[in-house]
Amino acid sequence: MSGKAFGISQITFGTCKIRQKANKTGNSGEKRGLGGQGRAEVGKKPLTPPGKILKSDHETRRHPPAPKFCPLRVGHWLGDNPHRMKITDDGLDDLRVQRLLTHHFSSARAETAPGSAHAFDLSSLKAPDVHFWSAWEGEAVIGTGALKRLSEFHGEIKSMHTEQAYRRRGVGSAMLRHIIAEARKMGLSRLSLETGSWPYFVPARELYARQGFVECPPFGSYVADPNSIFMTRELKKGL
Repeated sequence: MSGKAFGISQITFGTCKIRQKANKTGNSGEKRGLGGQGRAEVGKKPLTPPGKILKSDHETRRHPPAPKFCPLRVGHWLGDNPHRMKITDDGLDDLRVQRLLTHHFSSARAETAPGSAHAFDLSSLKAPDVHFWSAWEGEAVIGTGALKRLSEFHGEIKSMHTEQAYRRRGVGSAMLRHIIAEARKMGLSRLSLETGSWPYFVPARELYARQGFVECPPFGSYVADPNSIFMTRELKKGL
């Protein structure tokens, strides 16, 4: 909690700031009571409505008003340190990353009809036209993502996966935004992806939709498949 300055008491909670106006003193040296009814001498508390208990300044400082809701950065969702999560290039040679990818590969195949699974294995992710990233919290790998270049201006998102214990905490969104930013640096103007149509893949489809992806026909070497849903997004500068 910061001190008072210029009649404003400022309380900081994470990324949210709440400002509470202090009682102002008029030019006449008097304070106006609630609703403008009655006057109190300088140094005395304003009139209190019947049935309402006015907390002392000491209690107010010890128990400040609850902060209003505001969106928090991913780091806040992951812990007290706003910089605990980091996204790094590669990591495919790390056994921890390999274990997470093996789980992703096996679970995706288990939730997909035979012949309709398109998750990359480790060897596919090491291809020269594929860029891979891993997300970390301390020494623990908590997410992965990859980008395969299809042409000069078109790329495909692959291997988006979040460790089970870290889901619904912003890891996937952070990874997806990172891939989009990297695709722009590579000069790509469109990103596309394939995901499953089964209920298991609903959270993934919702994540992509929130980031501006819409359903589209099959692209690249894909063919129409009732077990697959294809999505795409145009990359505009600054969006």
